[in-house]
Amino acid sequence: MLRLLTTPNEREWTAGERAAATALLPPADLDRSRRYRRWQDAQATLLGRLLLRRAIIDDDLDPGLLAWIAIDAAGRPSLPVAIDFSISHAEGLVALATSGDGPVGIDVELLRPLDPDDLGPALTPWDRRRIAAASDPVAATLQCWTAKEAVVKAAGLGITIPELPVWEDGSMTCAGRTWWTASWRRPSHLLTLAHDRPFAPPGIIPVRLDALLAQI
Repeated sequence: MLRLLTTPNEREWTAGERAAATALLPPADLDRSRRYRRWQDAQATLLGRLLLRRAIIDDDLDPGLLAWIAIDAAGRPSLPVAIDFSISHAEGLVALATSGDGPVGIDVELLRPLDPDDLGPALTPWDRRRIAAASDPVAATLQCWTAKEAVVKAAGLGITIPELPVWEDGSMTCAGRTWWTASWRRPSHLLTLAHDRPFAPPGIIPVRLDALLAQI
């Protein structure tokens, strides 16, 4: 089953909210967040973990599993249970995708003009032809980019985006496998999810900060 949760990151937390988050998360996550200078980035790191904590609880599992997240050589995190997850954030929004039946990847980007020429080799000639023929080339460019990012995350390839043409059905081949994607356009963001098999796009579950901090 695929699941997609989001939470806003539009303001700096109060001291009480920060203390509540600190009490719920492992020391390693708190240490990671302190590496960032901007509160937006520090909070996004913690919000991603709080969303994952919510998903773990919803699956009737021990939230203490957060302390056992492993990071592989490519920087991909994993839990010691049969739940795959991916976290992404852009200005003002954090998203978590989880899967109980295979790898998943999520990418979130702020809606903004994106010049295909700025993406260089990340776009194949096939991608560029499709973007040029689109009724909204700006949206088509962003959707293509988020699809590639989501697939690379699902495949565990780190930050390198190889030559991945996005086919008409939203699929692409990467790391010897076929991946399928689905996108959601929100008022200010575009989200794209990738999975290693065709899937029915799940509904987005918005979660407020107070609900995340109230979890036992």
